[in-house]
Amino acid sequence: MNTTYLEETISTTDNPTIANVFRPRAIAAALWLNLIGSLMVLIKPVIIGATANQFSLNNQQLGYFSAALLLLYSLSSTSALFWVRRYNWQYSAAISLALFISGFFIALSSEQYLIKFIAFGFISLGSGALYSLSLIILSDTPNPDRTFAYAISMQVVGSSLFIFLTPQAVKLWGFDSIYSLMAGMALSGLAVIYWLPCAGRNVANLSPNALSVLTNPKALLSVAGCFLFFFNIGCVWTYIERMGVASNLTTESASTLLAIAAMIAIIGSLAASFLGDRYGRLKPLALATAGIVLAVYGLSFTISAEFYFITALLYAAMWNFSMPYQYAAVNQSDPSGKAVALTPAFQTLGGALGPAAAGLLISNSDFIAVGHLATGGVVLSLCLFAFALKNTEKVA
Repeated sequence: MNTTYLEETISTTDNPTIANVFRPRAIAAALWLNLIGSLMVLIKPVIIGATANQFSLNNQQLGYFSAALLLLYSLSSTSALFWVRRYNWQYSAAISLALFISGFFIALSSEQYLIKFIAFGFISLGSGALYSLSLIILSDTPNPDRTFAYAISMQVVGSSLFIFLTPQAVKLWGFDSIYSLMAGMALSGLAVIYWLPCAGRNVANLSPNALSVLTNPKALLSVAGCFLFFFNIGCVWTYIERMGVASNLTTESASTLLAIAAMIAIIGSLAASFLGDRYGRLKPLALATAGIVLAVYGLSFTISAEFYFITALLYAAMWNFSMPYQYAAVNQSDPSGKAVALTPAFQTLGGALGPAAAGLLISNSDFIAVGHLATGGVVLSLCLFAFALKNTEKVA
């Protein structure tokens, strides 16, 4: 494909004119696509619960199911590093959404578990590519810190609504309503892709050679820290709805409480925004680690609906609180920005391996193994960030 026109577009989008390229509607479109691309991961507990009920899968099978979908998501998001700066962003978004929508038609073709799994696989491929594309677009905006804050807020609100609405839809219209909701979101994405710019700026900074970050020891430690943190996320977030059910909550009750907790947990990201780097990066990460350890063991021994809600809220809030500091730590360890570009792939890979490992160790309705694995992952993550940040200077 001839990319000359892209190079010309990019050359005219340096700082003096970048605001002309990223008009409010372009930023709004990128934020909406970011939400669509993140939903497959963010509402995974509800998808896992509905799949378990529909096909009578055990916990080990659910772990493999979740890991397979997240591996597809990870491969798709990683691939974006090699094409996102080469091709028209509007076309790239359209192709990603087409993969998304194809999952809906595949799902309707059969009631067999394998076909439903393949349908989710296509949605995962489209989601991963769309999410990475939207991250790159948002990173090119005149004020990326603010737009990323908007993105996190939209993810919290959007995922909370879907976690609440999806079980109700399944109850009223059946399992395939999950695919219908996803397809509806993808169609809404098609309606806004023409608001996107065709390309961004500073192409050289995110070249296909981004994998060379692995030769930078501190950058490698930081992205490995992200991997282990999301290993913890994968362990817990996959089974958090099942933990509530194991404590005699109904699927609907557990999903509703989880939706409310996830919504309120936006206070975590707001707190990080307020504090900034006032206390550095390592101290906030240590605080988040302590909160997460308390939460995962609380969830493993849930004794009431109220206790489940409080521990789920603590876990989600500490997750949101830690994310800005993780990105800042990665950027501090590798000012070139290459490690930041690779971070989503490492996060997704950790999130994919976590549930598979937990599925091997869970027995019946005993989720203490989830607590052990999640604790190990998040504590090791903190240690790696500590080594990565040692003797490094803050990036302005």
